[in-house]
Amino acid sequence: QTLHGTWYSLKIGFFAGVLTTIIGIVVGGIGGYFGKIIDEALSTLTNVVMTIPTLALLIVISSYIPIHNEWIMILLIASVSWPWCARAIRAAVLSLKTREFVDIARQLALGRVRIIFIEILPNILAYVVMSLALSIGVAIISEASLSALGLGPTDVISLGIILRWAITFNAAGIGAWWWLLPPGILICLCSTSLLLIKDGLDQFFNPRARR
Repeated sequence: QTLHGTWYSLKIGFFAGVLTTIIGIVVGGIGGYFGKIIDEALSTLTNVVMTIPTLALLIVISSYIPIHNEWIMILLIASVSWPWCARAIRAAVLSLKTREFVDIARQLALGRVRIIFIEILPNILAYVVMSLALSIGVAIISEASLSALGLGPTDVISLGIILRWAITFNAAGIGAWWWLLPPGILICLCSTSLLLIKDGLDQFFNPRARR
């Protein structure tokens, strides 16, 4: 169960992290490049979602969903986890859209969408990869939290589901440490390793962050 749980937790975390990053790229990239009313509208939406506690929002939404499977969980986590990624991408796009190579692309009459995704996006790839690593870690913790509360997927065995059953049958009270500790330790190791990967990438791409 621990092996299967690790696989499904990583699977849910990976796909939720990828979807979170895609939403962040689209919202942050479009808002940062177009500016004006579009940027104000997307920034307002981002700020509104960001002010709501992620776990609390996940609990409320998940409690009203009749079907709980891994793909619903992926969509649910991604739908509330994208704002901080969008903010980071928006800041990077704002700093790049005034560069000379972007001005040249405009003079060549390239489309705005092409400029965003062909000219600007490759230059912020480092931020995208760092956001992806952090998003996967956040998604793993979010899934484990919801599953431990009984709001996770019911068609698979994840680390959060194992914790749910361990809590339900009072594993700590009966001394069944092998039921409670392994999934908890693996969740911590996965999230910590992804955070270290993000920190390492930040130091690699950003000389100012190097120790």
